[in-house]
Amino acid sequence: MEKSRVLISGLGQAGGILADAMKIFNQRYSNIFINSSLGDSFGLKTANDDNRFTYSGADGSGSDRGKGESYIERDRVRLASFLKKYSDFDYLLVYWGMGGGTGSGTVKEFISTFKKLFPKIKINLIGILPSLKEDSLRLKNALDCCEDISKISHLVNDIKFINNDKGKNYEDINLRAIKDIDLEYGMLGHSSIGSIDANNLENVVTSNGYGVILSLPDGYNSIDDAISHAEENSVFAIPNNLDCTYGAINFKTNGYDVDDVTELITSDETIYKTYNKDKYNLIALGGCEMPYNEIEDIEAELKERELRKPRNRRNTTFNFKSRNSNQKNHDNKEPKEEVSTSFIDDDDIDALFNPDNFRFK
Repeated sequence: MEKSRVLISGLGQAGGILADAMKIFNQRYSNIFINSSLGDSFGLKTANDDNRFTYSGADGSGSDRGKGESYIERDRVRLASFLKKYSDFDYLLVYWGMGGGTGSGTVKEFISTFKKLFPKIKINLIGILPSLKEDSLRLKNALDCCEDISKISHLVNDIKFINNDKGKNYEDINLRAIKDIDLEYGMLGHSSIGSIDANNLENVVTSNGYGVILSLPDGYNSIDDAISHAEENSVFAIPNNLDCTYGAINFKTNGYDVDDVTELITSDETIYKTYNKDKYNLIALGGCEMPYNEIEDIEAELKERELRKPRNRRNTTFNFKSRNSNQKNHDNKEPKEEVSTSFIDDDDIDALFNPDNFRFK
């Protein structure tokens, strides 16, 4: 896979941070930044006026997915004009935060728009799951975003989820994720036992389904233990079942035996394998099942929070009557005056909010 043919897109603040960091990590990539807040890109080292797009009339989304969706719907034509500059790329890799408003709310329409412009492009997604410690709105946004992604799954080749509960801090998680992605996209190799060429690797990283990257540590006597350690220490969500459509294994020459791995993992098509000279021990799998555990953890956390809510909810209605005025009404038995709204029907309300009625001539 030629890295210069990969366009990295960062949607929203979290996606922009990762797209920026990946370009810094390897200059061969190109990147673009799509956001509703111009200020979010000011701290990014590789963002500039040429590769940055900000939705018109927007100043952030406040973690509101509805706002994010409205931004891209009303500005799709201008966005398409911006994206047309990037017709020469073969692959699109999209980073976005699933718990926010802009990235989470726009990813579905962004992918649909890009695919309409460039039908032959291969699209890989990397969604950032919120930590279970984050607020309920971000957790709900992530679940709603999963529904959006399911609607465009036919347009996507590969998807991975970064799990923000699997690292020391966000900086550590982001760096480890970027390193693994960069290794996967460059794990070509040739040895006496076999080879992984560009076409082989493309089969793996663009298989339809979930993608898995496992970086194995040195020093384990058992390949099972090494894989278990890699799963536990990966910053990505890992499915329970590692069966895949295509796989690739590239191990150090004097390390593990690649044939031991092929006995543990079943592929529908094939697993490419080779050795490198003391660089890394890497397994990449494409077309795996989705990691449902992480999604179920978010659902369970939201249910637990709902159960912990006090039964007596706060009174948030706009009732400013004092105790004295309430007592007066009670003593004097003055009848309440009710305001009738029967003269406003549903058609009138719809007309009030019809955008066509607010067009300037």
